[in-house]
Amino acid sequence: MSSPIEEEPFQFLSSLCREPFWNATKSWASEEPDLGVCAERTLLVWAPCLLLWACAPPYLVYLLRRPFDPIPWTRLSYFKMAATGVLQATAATEMGWALARGAHEVPPAHFIAPGVLLITHVIHMCLVLVGRRKGEQNSSVIWLFWLFFLFCGLPQLYTSIAAAIRKTDAPPPLLVATFLVQFLFSVALFVANCFSDAPSAVKRLSETENPSPLLQASFVNRLFFFWSGSIVWRGWRRPLTPDDLWDLVPENTTATLAAQWEAATSTKSSAKKEKDKHSEVKFTSLPSSESQAPILLSLWRMFGKPFILLGAIYLLAEGSRFVTPQFLSLVITFMADEQQPPWHGYLYAVSLFLSCIVSTLLRNKFYFKITVLSVRIRSIIMSAVYRKALSLSGAARRDSTLGEIVNLMAVDAQCIGETAILLWSLFGAPAIILATMVFLWEELGVSVLAGVAVLFLIVPLNSYLSNRMKSLLFAALKFRDQRVKMVSEIISGIKVLKLYAWEGSFANKVKEVRNEEIRLLKKVAFLKAFNSFIFNSSPCMVALASFTTYLLASPDNVLDAKKAFVAISLFDIMRLPIVMLPTTISQVIQAMVALKRVQNFISAEEVDPTAVTWDRSEAAAVIIRGGQFSWEGGEQQITWRLEDINLEIGHKKLVAVVGSVGAGKSSLISALLGEMKKVEGKVVVNGRMAYVSQQAWLQNATLRDNILWGQPFDETRYKKVVKACALQPDLDMLPGGDMTEIGEKGINLSGGQKQRVSLARAVYSDTDIVLLDDPLSAVDAHVGRFIFDNVIGPQGILRGKTRLLVTHSVTFLPSVDEVVVMRDGRVVERGSYPDLVAKQGDFANFVLQHINDANDEEGEEELEELREQLDEVPGAQSLLRQLSIRSSGTTVSNPGSTAPTGIPHKRVRSVSESYSRHQNLVRKSSCSSLNVRGRDIADVISDISVYSHLFDEDVKTSKNALNESRTSLHSSKSRRKSVEMEDLRNVSEGGEATVKGQRLVMEETSETGKVSRKMYLVYASSMGVVLAVLPVIFVALGQASIAGSNIWLSHWSSPNVGTASPLNTTSTLNTTYNPSTVFNAALPNTTSVNDTYGYNTTSLFNKNPGSLNSTSEGTSVSRGVFLTLYGAFGIAQAFFLFLGMLSLMLGCLRSSRVLHQRLLDSVVRLPMSFFDTNPSGRIINRFSKDINVLDNTFPDNLRNFVGCFMQVVATLIVIVAATPAAGLFVLPVMLLYYLVQVIYIASSRQMKRIESVSKSPIYSHFGETLQGVTVIRAYKRQEEFNEESQRKIEFSLKATYANAAVNRWVSVILEMMGNVITFAAAIVGVAGRGHISSGVVGLSVTYAISVNLILNWVVRVASEVEANVVSVERINEYLENEREADWTEADTPSAWPDEGSVSFRNYQTRYRPGLDLVLKGITCSFRPAEKVGIVGRTGAGKSSLTLGLFRLIEAAAGEIAIDKVNIADVGLHDLRGRVSIIPQDPVLFSGTLRLNLDPLDRCSDAEVWRALELAHLASYVRTQPAGLLHPVDEEGANFSVGQRQLVCLARALLRNSRILVLDEATAAIDLETDDLIQATIRSQFAHCTVLTIAHRLNTIMDSDRVLVLHQGSVAEFDTPARLLADPHSVFYGMAKDAGLV
Repeated sequence: MSSPIEEEPFQFLSSLCREPFWNATKSWASEEPDLGVCAERTLLVWAPCLLLWACAPPYLVYLLRRPFDPIPWTRLSYFKMAATGVLQATAATEMGWALARGAHEVPPAHFIAPGVLLITHVIHMCLVLVGRRKGEQNSSVIWLFWLFFLFCGLPQLYTSIAAAIRKTDAPPPLLVATFLVQFLFSVALFVANCFSDAPSAVKRLSETENPSPLLQASFVNRLFFFWSGSIVWRGWRRPLTPDDLWDLVPENTTATLAAQWEAATSTKSSAKKEKDKHSEVKFTSLPSSESQAPILLSLWRMFGKPFILLGAIYLLAEGSRFVTPQFLSLVITFMADEQQPPWHGYLYAVSLFLSCIVSTLLRNKFYFKITVLSVRIRSIIMSAVYRKALSLSGAARRDSTLGEIVNLMAVDAQCIGETAILLWSLFGAPAIILATMVFLWEELGVSVLAGVAVLFLIVPLNSYLSNRMKSLLFAALKFRDQRVKMVSEIISGIKVLKLYAWEGSFANKVKEVRNEEIRLLKKVAFLKAFNSFIFNSSPCMVALASFTTYLLASPDNVLDAKKAFVAISLFDIMRLPIVMLPTTISQVIQAMVALKRVQNFISAEEVDPTAVTWDRSEAAAVIIRGGQFSWEGGEQQITWRLEDINLEIGHKKLVAVVGSVGAGKSSLISALLGEMKKVEGKVVVNGRMAYVSQQAWLQNATLRDNILWGQPFDETRYKKVVKACALQPDLDMLPGGDMTEIGEKGINLSGGQKQRVSLARAVYSDTDIVLLDDPLSAVDAHVGRFIFDNVIGPQGILRGKTRLLVTHSVTFLPSVDEVVVMRDGRVVERGSYPDLVAKQGDFANFVLQHINDANDEEGEEELEELREQLDEVPGAQSLLRQLSIRSSGTTVSNPGSTAPTGIPHKRVRSVSESYSRHQNLVRKSSCSSLNVRGRDIADVISDISVYSHLFDEDVKTSKNALNESRTSLHSSKSRRKSVEMEDLRNVSEGGEATVKGQRLVMEETSETGKVSRKMYLVYASSMGVVLAVLPVIFVALGQASIAGSNIWLSHWSSPNVGTASPLNTTSTLNTTYNPSTVFNAALPNTTSVNDTYGYNTTSLFNKNPGSLNSTSEGTSVSRGVFLTLYGAFGIAQAFFLFLGMLSLMLGCLRSSRVLHQRLLDSVVRLPMSFFDTNPSGRIINRFSKDINVLDNTFPDNLRNFVGCFMQVVATLIVIVAATPAAGLFVLPVMLLYYLVQVIYIASSRQMKRIESVSKSPIYSHFGETLQGVTVIRAYKRQEEFNEESQRKIEFSLKATYANAAVNRWVSVILEMMGNVITFAAAIVGVAGRGHISSGVVGLSVTYAISVNLILNWVVRVASEVEANVVSVERINEYLENEREADWTEADTPSAWPDEGSVSFRNYQTRYRPGLDLVLKGITCSFRPAEKVGIVGRTGAGKSSLTLGLFRLIEAAAGEIAIDKVNIADVGLHDLRGRVSIIPQDPVLFSGTLRLNLDPLDRCSDAEVWRALELAHLASYVRTQPAGLLHPVDEEGANFSVGQRQLVCLARALLRNSRILVLDEATAAIDLETDDLIQATIRSQFAHCTVLTIAHRLNTIMDSDRVLVLHQGSVAEFDTPARLLADPHSVFYGMAKDAGLV
């Protein structure tokens, strides 16, 4: 009864045709395919038309929603219209023919078919016309329609041609003619729709400079990724540059994503910009915490829909894995059954080919789209973190270090993005497992549960191993962070380490941490190897369990080849989802942790935008009423507060804030900026603000850009500002003028220059209010006076602005409108200068302290100016008396006198007085970091030069001197910490010409083309011969065991089959090793994830044809023997692969350890010139990124490559051994793949290099932003900096997107080539049925797939290996650099130097080869215990002399002798360890205080305490709970500058050397600390030879002799009195310029 029901639909169709619709015997079992006219005129015509009818409405709605954007008429457009018209005409002709013949002759089907076609072609024309008006250049709907239309027309085409040839049963000629016309024009339209139409005028106008070809690509172009091929060919012809990369498509730009993110994160309002009454746009980084949606919800709002669509594509791609083997099985069955007609075989072969194509296209489409989605998620999180950092409060910033915030951008964003790629595999795994179970049950019945049970038993063990490895990796990560931090500090303070000969000690501490890191990584290696053992043995264990159960369950169960290999293939399909599921879940959990970290950061406290308001109802410019503010301290730190602040500053007023160190002056500025937390009160600032910070912050840009800072360039105004800020002499001296690049942290400018640039930026900004945090402390007093008069003072360029000036100089105070006096965080006095002086309160005490602390000669002129000011102030008699007393003790005799009594008196303060002042300093140290004023080696000299220029002195000489010595000035700078990334500069503008000297930092060299083979030898040699060879041997044995197990299985299951048995070696040969590598890989990048899934698909192709040889029901070998040997082969393969992986991992770790050791030893022994010309971030990157690649990424790359390469070799051997004729396929395949590999790798390698290098500016800019965020917020420039960050992110993403496209291009090309080879093999087999056995055909087809897909993976892995071996290349670059001399020499006397005499004999030196001499024939001698001052104008060679004495630069000629021993003959540590120095810039290292004093552990605690007592630090240290183990923060941030300088003094006291060098040790500190150091030096170093490099002449007036240098030569060398007595001497001229005579 069922048959009529089943035939009912066909009966309806048969009635329409008046003949049977389907004849199974005629249609399927006949020798030739014949579907019949009825099927051809009904179903095959209606199906594509109905598809278009169904798709037309939603597609039309989609088009109508688009804006009007007409495409111009082109030849392609005209052709589409004309061809559609022809098709409509042919349909109308058929309709007319049917009507003419009448219904009695023509069946209804011939009336319906042309009607359906006519309606379809009309719909097609409408869609094309509407699409043209809406800017649709190419339609996927129309292309798919024509593809389906042609496919359905093929049977009728065959019928028509066959009938015409045979002239039998021919359809009506008219229908044949109209069909052929229709088919030809359909082909033409299909081809036409493979190309895109011309872009619209709007699109042409909106095109970027280098638009992505994806924008103009047609559907088929996008489907096959042809659009990305252009860059591959370009990269093959020549190395790619950043200019070759395409611009981002609009939907991937950071601006578009930022707008979407802004809408997605807001739960209340999409507006993120507020306008105040002044119509000023105020930047707010993100919605407030109350109105902000969780990040996960926001991401879902942005990417939920495309993610769901990608899920559908993923399921189709995964489903295709089950289709392709079925067609392959049909081909093999056809070969075994000669009763089937030949066309069946061809149909199966074509279907196999089409299924492979569909699988390839779906898989690659999914991975490209999901990769783009992943990158978009990563970029939006990076942008969100940056924006949040711009508004982070001070307390929140303390909770997150710079490194942690950078990690949010670099690591967590990457982790979250990559997890998006894995999510669908997590969701799809249950479906794959369920489907596989169904197929397995059909093959083995209930016995399948035994194999499934084994798989599920492996999961807990796998989960345990994964969690254990993760915990070990996290522990190792902590050691890595500690190691990189230590290396960073070593690089930042390398000059100090070399001066103290501490490099070895600090390097040893790094090695200790590295050893702990390696110890943990070795444990991870063992776990990875054991995990590999479990994974590789699981196929054999699963198969063994299933087959044993199946065979023992019933004697009737026969395990033939079909059951055996289909079961193995299905188990392998199931195995990967089951085993990968815990790993994927672990990755998701890790991403959730990263998401939580990002969420916590995004939700962190921000600077309160309402803390500072704008109130036009207030008459004053700046108002604080009842203000109470706090700096929230961390653990074990006291919260520092400003209390009871009441302040009112009128418009255009100049108000000075004064007070002692730690009074809260800088905190008051921070309160006005909104940086301090406002506890209570009201703060009003009516106007735009500019801010000059105490420590100048400059960007890595040109000097002009740092002044303009986003403002338009007005030449007149610019010159006026430059002149007023005393910058013109500096611009004249700089090699590139104002276009000179400012280095990292302004390293090539002195402190005074940096401060003047910062001041010029504020002046040029033309704001209403200017906040000046002691900007004049870093410049000479005379230059400071000039700047005050011309910029800040009543007649200065800022006279029309409201100015709040923090200052320590009392001489400026009479010119201000009001003075605010602060003490202990409170405003204690306010008023005009005369009123406060007369009041005799805190301000008078401040002035009195200044009088007492003033330097002798340098302060004389200032004291005289102060006396004149006080003469005009009533009530200042007591201060005038103090001035008279002070002057009586500091009178300078006539400069022309030769009497020694004219030598200025030494400035001596009693130790008790110094100690009491130090106690005051300690009490206020909590805020002292805000009030210290640093100066550099070149500051004062530069300022003297500026001053002389300003007063019409001869500037030409000083200008030339500075030009000649700028290298020495730069080299004298101490290194500072930088962000841990390389400093890429203008990678897209590298070809532009620059003036010599504009660029300071050397460009990082980046290799192009293939990596030198020498690098592989370097890596292998560091592994050792044994560990380099053993992995290859073990993996080869493992692959041989895999092949043996499959051959044994095929032999046992098909004993009567001869050459066909090796076919089954495919079953696990091509999957066992690689999924292991996939499992153990830590998802280093998107490519590996894509390839993993692409490769796993191949395992299915290779395992299904087990049914080829299943013809035997008996066996000549007992079941027990079979199972025993099969299990033995499985154990052997797992054992050998375990040993191979373990030996490889251990070898890679050994290589990484050796290379790190050599790198560290090399870097600490490199000369200072290397550190001067290479940014610290670039050096640190070798220790962080490159070593991490060698620790984790490169071993996985090598493991993948070795495993896949051995699989290829084993596969080719099996193919050729089984069917020698198949060798004809091997050669073309190898040639084609080699060509593709060469072309692809050339482009991929360079794009990865560009991508790697382009990431550095993102993090450099981020670090720079965090350091200057206060200045950025003060100027309200957050939006500009955010846009700059987005530009840098976009530039980096160009390479990322291009690389993703190129990866898909090569994947499609390689797989399509393999599909063609597979199709050819199938066709050859089908054509040769009867002459070629089914086993041979199965072997050829299966291994054609296998070879192609394995080689596809090999190409990728080879590219990864070559990309990552660049890390070896970069490390080796530093290993080959020239080093310093040896640290120690055996013949150096142990007591040397015992006297302290120093002699220079015709000493000459230069900083680097190729540069001019900086010291030219210096000849002089210093007697033991002599105090010598060394002076000279800028560029004279003072600092060079110090560097030469410590051999930081080596002699070009001549020698330096200490106690008659040539220092060139002693080791560097022998020299530097026995000569002491107190440098200008005090550098401390994170760790303990004792480590900073005695890292070599040579002194006892008692000796350390004694040194601290003498350095006046003991009382402070005793108040700390940890004592000598008191922690020192990074860069000594928890010590004031004065305290840091006292630590340096304690270091010198501990060394107790006979020679002490003072590199103007007191130039950068306050007066109290200066007193302490001077007193200790005079008392404790009386027996030493003291060389003082003087930048302020008053500090060396009491020296025994003065050495005057001029342009690298000795100009004068005599006592100060004699030199001052000669008015023609250079020293006299310098003293006169300084106002001392």
